[in-house]
This record gives sequence, C-alpha cells and structure tokens, in this order.
Amino acid sequence: VMCGPNTSFNLSTGYALSDQRNGDGVFFDDLRAYANPAGNPRFDPSVPYFYLPGHVHRLYQRRKSSTWRLGGGLVQQWGAAHQLKAGLQAERGSLRFYEGDPTTFVYDPGGALISGIYDGYGFDAFARGDSGQGLGPARHPTTISAYAQDRIGWSRLVMRGGLRLDSFDAEGRVSNPSTGTTVASARVTRLSPRMDAAWTTGRDLVLRAGAGRFYQPPPYLLDPRG
Repeated sequence: VMCGPNTSFNLSTGYALSDQRNGDGVFFDDLRAYANPAGNPRFDPSVPYFYLPGHVHRLYQRRKSSTWRLGGGLVQQWGAAHQLKAGLQAERGSLRFYEGDPTTFVYDPGGALISGIYDGYGFDAFARGDSGQGLGPARHPTTISAYAQDRIGWSRLVMRGGLRLDSFDAEGRVSNPSTGTTVASARVTRLSPRMDAAWTTGRDLVLRAGAGRFYQPPPYLLDPRG
C-alpha cells in the first residue's frame, strides 16, 4: 500500500493446518472399536510371515499442528540510491500429539475407560477433543521477529546492511543439534547482523560478497515427554 510518493507498507496474515494420523486399516481412528473380546488375531500358521485377516497393529499415532502468522513491513525510498526497509513478524502455533495401543484399553460396564497404554498432550485418551485422562494441554510455541535493512547504491556499487532480531519459545522440549540431546525450552533471543555488496564490472559480470549470522529455531520434539 502506497502512503506517500516514496513510502509504502504491507500487511500479511496466514494460517496453516496439518493433521497426521497413523494406524491400521481395520478401525483406524475409532479406538473404542478395538475392545474386541476375541483378542488380537495372530500369524497364519501355514505362512508365518503374514497376518490373518482382521489383524490390527498395536499402535495409533496422531499429530496435529496449526500456526497463525501476522506480519508487516515498511519501505522508505530516500532519493535514487538509498532505500530503508523494516518490519515485524509474529507466529503462534498449537501442537497436539498422541500415541497409544488401543488393544490394551480396559472399560467398565458403563463404557468408561479404566486403563490402557497411551500418552501425549492436547488430546483425550482416544486422540480426540481436548486433553484429559492425565494427558497435558496443547503446546503453543511462539516466534517474534523484527528486522531493518539499509540499501545504498553508488554507480556500479550496491551495499546492503541489516539486523534481524528473533525471539522463540517452544513451550516444550527441543533438540540440541550440536549434542543430539533434548532439553526443556526457554525463550531464546538472537540478534543476526548481515551485510553484502555487489560490484558491476561490466555489462555481463557482477561480483558479489557477503557475510552474516543466521539463526534458526531448534527442532521441536512432538513427543509426550516434552
């Protein structure tokens, strides 16, 4: 959006949703249906590498994540050779995870779950709805970023310098890439300076050089131990 002869700004928003479910093809995500008094079918005795029809795998997993994004930027042109850019960005996510063995679920005569092997956060014991049956609430990682960049051009030389500030809180457990260990997250703030230059030596040749520091949030662990 132009707000003057040399000034413009933009606003953007977005939403992303992912819902992954892994189970077998018998009852899939209908976990209550696995309460079969006949038990779990076993191998075909004549062909021990294949299961009989109706066999169920003893694991069901569900991962659900969503992210809201909001950002804005400002561009100011000062003369023909000087341009300034600045902006803000924010993201807030919602993460849910479930892992369980529905063949172990035990119910009372009224159909209420008594016990079973399951874990996770953000879901109930049947990987639906909100947390319950001892499972924790959904995780909400947040990222807030701000940046500023200055571009100056003189004849054949163009130089750009900038700073970016990132603040990230996973609200869970993250992986340390340098050690391979997992640690409980806390809000981490990093400042990343960057600079580059381009020199046009002729019609078809441009020499470029740059240096900078880049920060990426650590991998988030979608596991029940977070």
